[in-house]
Amino acid sequence: MNFLKVFHIFLFHLFSIYMANANTYPIQDYGAKGDGITDNTQIIQDVINKCSESGGGKVIFDSGVYMSGRIDLKSNITIELRQNAVWKGIADTSAAVYADVKEEFIFESNRAFIFAKGQENIKITGVGTIHGNGQNHDVFVPGVGVLRRNRPYGIYFWNCKNIVVEGIKIQNTAFWAQRYFECDNLTIRNIQVYNHSNMNNDGLDIVDCHRVMISNCLIDSEDDALCFKSESDYGVEDVVVSNCIFSSHASAIKFGTASSGYFNRINISNCIIKPSLERTTHHPYQLTNGVRGILLLATDGATLENITISNIIMDGVLSPITARIGDRNRVWRPEIEGNRKTIKKPIFRGVEISDIKAVNVGSVGSSIIGQSDNYISNFTLRDIEIYLREEGSDGDEIEIKASQKHGFLSKAKNLPAYGLYVKHANNMDIRNFKVHSTRKDIPEFCLCFDKVNGAYIEGTKFFHPTIKPKRLVQIVNSLDIDFKQ
Repeated sequence: MNFLKVFHIFLFHLFSIYMANANTYPIQDYGAKGDGITDNTQIIQDVINKCSESGGGKVIFDSGVYMSGRIDLKSNITIELRQNAVWKGIADTSAAVYADVKEEFIFESNRAFIFAKGQENIKITGVGTIHGNGQNHDVFVPGVGVLRRNRPYGIYFWNCKNIVVEGIKIQNTAFWAQRYFECDNLTIRNIQVYNHSNMNNDGLDIVDCHRVMISNCLIDSEDDALCFKSESDYGVEDVVVSNCIFSSHASAIKFGTASSGYFNRINISNCIIKPSLERTTHHPYQLTNGVRGILLLATDGATLENITISNIIMDGVLSPITARIGDRNRVWRPEIEGNRKTIKKPIFRGVEISDIKAVNVGSVGSSIIGQSDNYISNFTLRDIEIYLREEGSDGDEIEIKASQKHGFLSKAKNLPAYGLYVKHANNMDIRNFKVHSTRKDIPEFCLCFDKVNGAYIEGTKFFHPTIKPKRLVQIVNSLDIDFKQ
């Protein structure tokens, strides 16, 4: 190799290093202090603006604890949180300034710690931590409790495109850890969420988003771990969730309660639901192992269809599978407030849940319940195996106090079947539904069908060391039920 060729290679490497550094913005170089005290809000915002205005690049947080108030992310930037880097919210409502969406919704918060609206090509990555400092936030008023609308989300992206969140940890935000609203092309992978600051701490909320990939995440939250919501006609569509571990003091995987648009083409597979690591709880149900494994609700006029959930292992939940139609009819846009009577009836159809193993389960049972004038239809359950926990275990006597219109029964323990209760449904397909128990206080029936039109049932089994049920299945006021042992 001659000298000239070596020299050209050397110049190329120098140029590559220069270009990489030219697009890199370490916040410390601009005066940010990772001392856990200094308010770095303006410095961080200025660096992000400079990076975006220069055509994009990488904003770097090195080791340290960087305090700030609300930060607005911009297009074409990467936030990199390096080893031992903590980006921590200032625990003061005035620091979480209202985002400019405050006129859009009438129920949810419009504050955020990390916010983006109408931006694209944003990536939050690394191995560091976003800490909401929610346990110290001043939204907690003595004698009043939590003021819902004043609490900032940890991450709030509104109408953004091409978003990636990966590798980081998110901890203890004042409200939901993440809210993505009307975003397209969203990828969330390899993140860890631990959110137990207060009662309503969700882990991950996907609200009216399209083309979403969620994988290899570990989410442990006080309220719902993974929650799909619809607050607009845009709806939730084309979502894949795989290889995640969820823990919650409420519902691990949930659709709703907000459900005014639609949920379509959503696939969830190869996930584990297990008891939370947090053994104290702010949640009113006081169940640290969780209330529900899978909860599907259509209560505000939504269409819910083409949903598949498969290969899920659950441990400790009170009820493995719950599906409901309700008529809460909440509106999310101020311009139609007071116009509730015109909201369409929900449509709930085309759901398939298969290959579920649920152990250490409460005696409430699973349920699929429509309404007398609005039936759930084309619902499939295949290869479901449930192991009830011992009699008298914690949580067996819980009362779910929400009203029927919200999609819940008034008392969950009153279900007439310990395996599955189906009411107001059409075209059910249930195969290989098995229940194991050593309890003596179980209801008479494993499966109960009330006002069901059309069902194929095959392979239902109940295993108990001493009790042999008189009848596995109860059928009441139903037509065209094909039952095969």
